[in-house]
Amino acid sequence: MKEKKDIQKVFSLLERSVTFTPVINKLSNNKASAFRILITTMLSARTKDEVTELAAERLFSKYKNAKEMVFAKAKDIEALIYPVGFYKTKALNVINISKSVINEFNGRVPQNLEKLTSLSGVGLKTATLVLAEAFGMDEICVDTHVHRMSNRLGLVCTKTPEETHYALKKVLPKKLWRKTNFLMVSHGKTVCTPVSPKCSNCVLEKICIKKGVKKKKMGQGTLDTRKDKILSGGYGVSEKASLNKPAPCSLMLFYTSFMPIINLIFINS
Repeated sequence: MKEKKDIQKVFSLLERSVTFTPVINKLSNNKASAFRILITTMLSARTKDEVTELAAERLFSKYKNAKEMVFAKAKDIEALIYPVGFYKTKALNVINISKSVINEFNGRVPQNLEKLTSLSGVGLKTATLVLAEAFGMDEICVDTHVHRMSNRLGLVCTKTPEETHYALKKVLPKKLWRKTNFLMVSHGKTVCTPVSPKCSNCVLEKICIKKGVKKKKMGQGTLDTRKDKILSGGYGVSEKASLNKPAPCSLMLFYTSFMPIINLIFINS
Protein backbone atom coordinates (compact mmCIF):
# COMPACT_ATOMS: atom_id res chain seq x y z
CA MET A 1 0.00 0.00 0.00
CA LYS A 2 2.98 2.33 0.35
CA GLU A 3 3.56 2.31 -3.42
CA LYS A 4 2.93 5.76 -4.89
CA LYS A 5 0.46 4.44 -7.46
CA ASP A 6 -1.57 2.69 -4.73
CA ILE A 7 -1.59 5.78 -2.52
CA GLN A 8 -2.77 7.95 -5.40
CA LYS A 9 -5.50 5.42 -6.18
CA VAL A 10 -6.71 5.51 -2.56
CA PHE A 11 -7.08 9.27 -2.63
CA SER A 12 -8.68 9.28 -6.08
CA LEU A 13 -11.30 6.76 -4.98
CA LEU A 14 -11.98 8.63 -1.75
CA GLU A 15 -12.45 11.92 -3.62
CA ARG A 16 -15.12 10.34 -5.82
CA SER A 17 -17.06 8.93 -2.89
CA VAL A 18 -17.30 11.90 -0.50
CA THR A 19 -20.75 12.12 1.09
CA PHE A 20 -19.96 14.09 4.24
CA THR A 21 -18.20 17.43 4.73
CA PRO A 22 -16.76 18.09 8.23
CA VAL A 23 -17.64 21.40 9.86
CA ILE A 24 -14.09 22.80 9.62
CA ASN A 25 -13.96 22.13 5.89
CA LYS A 26 -17.31 23.90 5.52
CA LEU A 27 -15.87 26.94 7.28
CA SER A 28 -12.76 26.86 5.11
CA ASN A 29 -14.84 26.58 1.93
CA ASN A 30 -16.90 29.58 3.08
CA LYS A 31 -13.74 31.64 3.75
CA ALA A 32 -14.35 31.89 7.50
CA SER A 33 -11.79 33.80 9.56
CA ALA A 34 -8.77 32.01 10.97
CA PHE A 35 -10.01 32.84 14.47
CA ARG A 36 -13.38 31.22 13.87
CA ILE A 37 -11.73 28.13 12.42
CA LEU A 38 -9.37 27.97 15.41
CA ILE A 39 -12.12 28.26 18.02
CA THR A 40 -14.43 25.83 16.22
CA THR A 41 -11.64 23.28 15.86
CA MET A 42 -10.86 23.53 19.57
CA LEU A 43 -14.55 23.03 20.39
CA SER A 44 -14.76 19.99 18.13
CA ALA A 45 -12.48 17.79 20.25
CA ARG A 46 -14.44 14.75 21.53
CA THR A 47 -17.63 16.20 20.08
CA LYS A 48 -19.80 15.24 17.13
CA ASP A 49 -19.71 17.54 14.13
CA GLU A 50 -23.41 18.36 14.32
CA VAL A 51 -23.04 19.49 17.94
CA THR A 52 -19.87 21.46 17.23
CA GLU A 53 -21.41 23.29 14.27
CA LEU A 54 -24.45 24.47 16.21
CA ALA A 55 -22.39 25.42 19.28
CA ALA A 56 -20.01 27.51 17.18
CA GLU A 57 -22.90 29.24 15.44
CA ARG A 58 -24.44 30.20 18.79
CA LEU A 59 -21.09 31.43 20.12
CA PHE A 60 -20.23 33.58 17.11
CA SER A 61 -23.73 34.97 16.81
CA LYS A 62 -23.13 36.71 20.17
CA TYR A 63 -19.37 37.26 20.11
CA LYS A 64 -18.05 38.08 16.65
CA ASN A 65 -14.29 38.01 17.28
CA ALA A 66 -11.45 37.78 19.80
CA LYS A 67 -11.90 41.38 20.95
CA GLU A 68 -15.46 40.65 22.07
CA MET A 69 -14.70 37.24 23.58
CA VAL A 70 -11.97 38.69 25.81
CA PHE A 71 -14.67 40.36 27.91
CA ALA A 72 -17.10 37.45 27.92
CA LYS A 73 -17.93 35.58 31.12
CA ALA A 74 -17.14 31.88 31.25
CA LYS A 75 -20.71 31.02 32.31
CA ASP A 76 -22.15 32.85 29.32
CA ILE A 77 -19.88 30.96 26.92
CA GLU A 78 -20.68 27.67 28.68
CA ALA A 79 -24.37 28.23 28.04
CA LEU A 80 -23.72 28.94 24.36
CA ILE A 81 -21.44 25.98 23.58
CA TYR A 82 -23.16 23.30 25.69
CA PRO A 83 -23.33 20.29 25.09
CA VAL A 84 -19.86 20.04 23.51
CA GLY A 85 -17.53 17.72 25.41
CA PHE A 86 -15.73 19.37 28.35
CA TYR A 87 -17.73 22.56 27.71
CA LYS A 88 -16.62 24.22 30.97
CA THR A 89 -12.94 23.78 30.19
CA LYS A 90 -13.48 24.86 26.59
CA ALA A 91 -15.31 28.00 27.70
CA LEU A 92 -12.17 29.03 29.61
CA ASN A 93 -10.06 28.09 26.59
CA VAL A 94 -12.14 30.41 24.39
CA ILE A 95 -11.42 33.34 26.70
CA ASN A 96 -7.73 32.50 27.16
CA ILE A 97 -7.16 31.97 23.43
CA SER A 98 -8.82 35.33 22.75
CA LYS A 99 -6.55 37.05 25.28
CA SER A 100 -3.44 35.47 23.78
CA VAL A 101 -4.44 36.39 20.23
CA ILE A 102 -5.03 40.02 21.28
CA ASN A 103 -2.13 40.49 23.69
CA GLU A 104 0.59 38.26 22.24
CA PHE A 105 -0.12 38.08 18.52
CA ASN A 106 -1.51 41.55 17.72
CA GLY A 107 -5.04 40.28 17.17
CA ARG A 108 -4.07 37.68 14.58
CA VAL A 109 -4.03 33.90 14.80
CA PRO A 110 -0.38 32.80 14.49
CA GLN A 111 0.61 30.88 11.36
CA ASN A 112 3.16 28.78 13.19
CA LEU A 113 2.82 25.31 14.75
CA GLU A 114 4.83 26.12 17.86
CA LYS A 115 2.95 29.34 18.54
CA LEU A 116 -0.43 27.74 17.90
CA THR A 117 0.23 24.89 20.32
CA SER A 118 1.17 27.45 22.98
CA LEU A 119 -2.49 28.54 23.05
CA SER A 120 -4.85 27.21 25.70
CA GLY A 121 -6.47 23.92 24.66
CA VAL A 122 -4.63 23.74 21.32
CA GLY A 123 -2.71 20.54 20.60
CA LEU A 124 -1.07 19.10 17.51
CA LYS A 125 -4.34 18.00 15.89
CA THR A 126 -6.02 21.40 16.28
CA ALA A 127 -2.94 23.35 15.23
CA THR A 128 -2.31 21.34 12.06
CA LEU A 129 -5.95 21.57 10.99
CA VAL A 130 -5.91 25.35 11.48
CA LEU A 131 -2.71 25.69 9.45
CA ALA A 132 -4.21 23.59 6.66
CA GLU A 133 -7.75 24.96 6.54
CA ALA A 134 -7.31 28.55 7.73
CA PHE A 135 -4.02 29.30 5.98
CA GLY A 136 -3.89 26.74 3.17
CA MET A 137 -0.57 25.34 4.32
CA ASP A 138 0.66 21.83 3.49
CA GLU A 139 0.03 20.05 6.76
CA ILE A 140 -1.45 16.75 7.91
CA CYS A 141 -4.09 16.75 10.62
CA VAL A 142 -4.47 13.34 12.24
CA ASP A 143 -7.57 12.68 14.32
CA THR A 144 -9.06 9.31 15.34
CA HIS A 145 -10.48 8.69 11.85
CA VAL A 146 -7.21 9.39 10.04
CA HIS A 147 -5.30 7.29 12.56
CA ARG A 148 -7.71 4.36 12.21
CA MET A 149 -7.94 4.40 8.41
CA SER A 150 -4.21 4.87 7.86
CA ASN A 151 -3.52 1.74 9.88
CA ARG A 152 -6.34 -0.31 8.35
CA LEU A 153 -5.10 0.54 4.87
CA GLY A 154 -1.53 -0.36 5.78
CA LEU A 155 -0.19 3.11 5.05
CA VAL A 156 1.39 3.17 8.51
CA CYS A 157 1.82 0.89 11.51
CA THR A 158 1.40 3.15 14.53
CA LYS A 159 -0.18 3.17 17.97
CA THR A 160 -1.11 6.83 18.46
CA PRO A 161 -2.41 9.69 16.28
CA GLU A 162 0.81 11.62 16.94
CA GLU A 163 2.91 8.73 15.63
CA THR A 164 0.60 8.53 12.62
CA HIS A 165 1.10 12.25 11.94
CA TYR A 166 4.85 11.90 11.53
CA ALA A 167 4.66 8.51 9.80
CA LEU A 168 2.24 9.79 7.15
CA LYS A 169 4.56 12.69 6.37
CA LYS A 170 7.18 10.15 5.34
CA VAL A 171 4.74 8.16 3.21
CA LEU A 172 2.38 10.62 1.53
CA PRO A 173 3.34 13.05 -1.23
CA LYS A 174 3.16 16.61 0.09
CA LYS A 175 0.42 17.50 -2.38
CA LEU A 176 -1.91 15.05 -0.57
CA TRP A 177 -1.29 16.26 2.99
CA ARG A 178 -4.12 18.80 3.12
CA LYS A 179 -6.61 16.35 1.59
CA THR A 180 -5.90 13.60 4.11
CA ASN A 181 -8.05 14.80 6.99
CA PHE A 182 -11.03 15.83 4.88
CA LEU A 183 -11.18 12.60 2.89
CA MET A 184 -10.49 10.19 5.73
CA VAL A 185 -12.81 11.91 8.20
CA SER A 186 -15.60 11.89 5.62
CA HIS A 187 -15.02 8.21 4.85
CA GLY A 188 -14.35 7.28 8.47
CA LYS A 189 -17.64 8.72 9.69
CA THR A 190 -19.76 7.10 7.01
CA VAL A 191 -18.09 3.87 5.85
CA CYS A 192 -14.84 3.00 7.63
CA THR A 193 -16.45 3.32 11.05
CA PRO A 194 -14.78 2.33 14.35
CA VAL A 195 -17.06 -0.65 14.94
CA SER A 196 -18.59 -2.76 12.15
CA PRO A 197 -17.02 -0.92 9.21
CA LYS A 198 -19.02 -1.26 6.00
CA CYS A 199 -16.25 -3.01 4.07
CA SER A 200 -18.59 -4.57 1.49
CA ASN A 201 -19.77 -1.07 0.49
CA CYS A 202 -16.32 0.54 0.55
CA VAL A 203 -14.66 1.84 -2.61
CA LEU A 204 -11.32 0.75 -1.15
CA GLU A 205 -12.45 -2.81 -0.40
CA LYS A 206 -10.25 -4.45 -3.06
CA ILE A 207 -7.05 -2.61 -2.14
CA CYS A 208 -7.42 -2.27 1.65
CA ILE A 209 -5.54 -4.86 3.74
CA LYS A 210 -8.13 -4.38 6.54
CA LYS A 211 -5.55 -4.52 9.28
CA GLY A 212 -7.25 -5.13 12.64
CA VAL A 213 -10.61 -5.84 11.02
CA LYS A 214 -12.09 -9.34 11.16
CA LYS A 215 -15.40 -10.77 10.09
CA LYS A 216 -18.06 -11.35 12.71
CA LYS A 217 -19.44 -14.82 13.26
CA MET A 218 -22.33 -15.98 11.08
CA GLY A 219 -21.35 -13.49 8.39
CA GLN A 220 -22.73 -10.47 10.22
CA GLY A 221 -20.43 -7.85 8.78
CA THR A 222 -17.05 -6.80 10.20
CA LEU A 223 -15.63 -5.72 13.52
CA ASP A 224 -12.51 -3.81 14.54
CA THR A 225 -10.72 -6.15 16.92
CA ARG A 226 -7.99 -3.79 18.10
CA LYS A 227 -7.77 -3.13 21.83
CA ASP A 228 -7.71 0.62 21.21
CA LYS A 229 -10.90 0.64 19.11
CA ILE A 230 -12.85 2.75 21.61
CA LEU A 231 -10.12 5.29 22.28
CA SER A 232 -9.11 5.64 18.64
CA GLY A 233 -12.51 5.12 17.14
CA GLY A 234 -14.01 8.56 17.58
CA TYR A 235 -16.40 7.94 20.45
CA GLY A 236 -17.42 11.20 22.08
CA VAL A 237 -17.07 11.71 25.82
CA SER A 238 -20.78 11.28 26.45
CA GLU A 239 -20.85 8.08 24.39
CA LYS A 240 -17.92 6.54 26.27
CA ALA A 241 -19.41 7.48 29.60
CA SER A 242 -22.71 5.84 28.73
CA LEU A 243 -21.37 2.51 27.49
CA ASN A 244 -22.00 0.75 30.81
CA LYS A 245 -25.19 2.53 31.83
CA PRO A 246 -28.42 0.48 31.88
CA ALA A 247 -31.04 1.52 29.37
CA PRO A 248 -33.79 3.74 30.87
CA CYS A 249 -36.48 1.50 29.37
CA SER A 250 -35.02 -1.54 31.16
CA LEU A 251 -35.21 0.23 34.51
CA MET A 252 -38.78 1.30 33.86
CA LEU A 253 -39.75 -2.27 32.96
CA PHE A 254 -38.21 -3.51 36.22
CA TYR A 255 -40.13 -1.02 38.37
CA THR A 256 -43.45 -1.54 36.66
CA SER A 257 -43.12 -5.32 36.86
CA PHE A 258 -41.99 -5.79 40.44
CA MET A 259 -43.19 -2.75 42.44
CA PRO A 260 -46.75 -4.17 42.91
CA ILE A 261 -45.28 -7.36 44.38
CA ILE A 262 -42.92 -5.41 46.65
CA ASN A 263 -45.80 -3.22 47.90
CA LEU A 264 -47.93 -6.29 48.61
CA ILE A 265 -45.16 -7.83 50.71
CA PHE A 266 -44.85 -4.68 52.82
CA ILE A 267 -48.63 -4.38 53.30
CA ASN A 268 -49.02 -8.01 54.47
CA SER A 269 -46.05 -7.71 56.81
